Formats: sequence, C-alpha cells, structure tokens
Amino acid sequence: MSDRSDIHDALNAYAWAIDSRDFRLLATDVFADDVVADYGLPEPLRSADAVVAFMDRAHRDLDATQHLIGNVTVRLSGDSATSRSYAHATLIRRGAPGGNRVVFAAYYEDEWVRTTAGWRIRSRVARMFFRDGNPRVLDSSTIG
Repeated sequence: MSDRSDIHDALNAYAWAIDSRDFRLLATDVFADDVVADYGLPEPLRSADAVVAFMDRAHRDLDATQHLIGNVTVRLSGDSATSRSYAHATLIRRGAPGGNRVVFAAYYEDEWVRTTAGWRIRSRVARMFFRDGNPRVLDSSTIG
C-alpha cells in the first residue's frame, strides 16, 4: 500500500473507532503516544490516552454516532506528512429534550509521523464550522 492510502486508512480507523466505541484503537492505530490534539477545548489533549479518555466521555451516553471523513489531502515529506480533511458527525441520543439529533461539520489539520507501527497523528487541530440540531444531545444531565 502507499503512504497516502495508509494515512487515509488511519483517518477511517478514527471514525470507525469512535462509532464502534472501540476507543483504544485511537491509541493503537491512529494517534502517536505523545500527540497534541486541539479540539477547541480550553486546553489541548497531550497524549493518545488523553484523546481516548476524552472520546469515551464525549460519546459514552449517546445511542448512536456516525462519523464521516472526506475530501482528504495528503502531503508527504519523508517520514512526515500533513493532511487536511473534512468531518461530518451525526450524534443521536433518544429522549434528549429538544430533539434526538445533533450534526457537526468540522475540519482536521493533522501532522503525521511514520512509526514502526505505521503512520500516526502527532498533532491535530480540529475546528467546527457548523452545527445543526439539538446541542443538548451532548448533555447527559438532560436525560433522566
């Protein structure tokens, strides 16, 4: 397989890991151990384990999710690479006051490093550019 294809596969593994709730795959197949991931929180996440914990907390009370990643561009430079991609996420929580669904559109700017295990994200900047639906889907305190 080509390096570009391997990076595409890792981005797809990110989406599958979240939607299947197999968050450990984020640490084993997607992110470098020392990743710095900026999801627009007050502080960036500073390890693969921190990303796993955050994604688990953010998704554990949802009934279903679907993350789609597309329009990927990859630039290779030896054992480093950068990529840009769009993400579209639908999150479902039955019984949430105000509606069961919220949809996000975002982009990812990633820096990659080739490791002995394959390509891993060492830096991520994620920025949302629109949200539609009920943001209370994400608020676990709104459900009995």
